[in-house]
Amino acid sequence: MIDGNRKFEIQEIDPQTLIAWDKNPRNHNIPALKASIERFGFRNIVVVNKRTNVIEAGHGRVQAAVELGIPVVPVLFVEDDDTTASAYTIADNRQSDLGGWDEASLLPLLQELQAMNEDVSMEGVGFSDADIADLMRRVTPSESTASGLSVAEKLAIYNE
Repeated sequence: MIDGNRKFEIQEIDPQTLIAWDKNPRNHNIPALKASIERFGFRNIVVVNKRTNVIEAGHGRVQAAVELGIPVVPVLFVEDDDTTASAYTIADNRQSDLGGWDEASLLPLLQELQAMNEDVSMEGVGFSDADIADLMRRVTPSESTASGLSVAEKLAIYNE
């Protein structure tokens, strides 16, 4: 049900005052979230049930913010009943699982970021050098299927 007349109530809130949903089944990579927040700042809003002060979306980001000592995070307050709150929390977490990557488009973007400046770390982006190497193996045809071109030559053509 979309309510186009609904007004959003967004506030900056101390993350330590927010309550994690005790049934949240999602695992979080807190070190990766912290690295991203340290690099880019806190950019995603947290969704909190106004009635209960329980987090509906953003559990990992809130935990990372607390561990980093961030004094306030942006919070969107919603008025959900318990069933809607539970369903939304699960749906919000599941949406990223249902998506995927166009690896052939992702690889050159990651390589471009790596090549821009050797001093620029991929820290906080979520892809390690090993991840990128693995992605390159999946995206780049093997030598046995190449038409006489080396992997380096194919990559050079691919990145043009």
